Amino acid sequence: MSDDKLNINLSNAKIKVESRSKDRMKITIKLSKEEAQAFSNMKKSLVPEDVDNDSFCKSVFFMGLEQFHNNTMELMQQYVQENQDKLREDGIDVDSILNPVPDQQPEE
Repeated sequence: MSDDKLNINLSNAKIKVESRSKDRMKITIKLSKEEAQAFSNMKKSLVPEDVDNDSFCKSVFFMGLEQFHNNTMELMQQYVQENQDKLREDGIDVDSILNPVPDQQPEE
């Protein structure tokens, strides 16, 4: 995998989020002609032909959410590391944030 970064400019993004019945959500992202072409080219080069567009788009969306979550957790740990003394004075359990216990699997 390459370490190249993909830069995205969302200043002109048109995104619509609609809440639906039964706790569902519809997200619409309008792409410019160039963005749509880039997306199509990426999909053609990365995804097998038998993968439908919905599955691919959901995968991209959830992978992006996961990366966003990871980045947020990293920033939080950096903040806690830099502000340990003040957070301890405020009663925050800094050690549990800096050294989280991994999710434990149930015993079989």
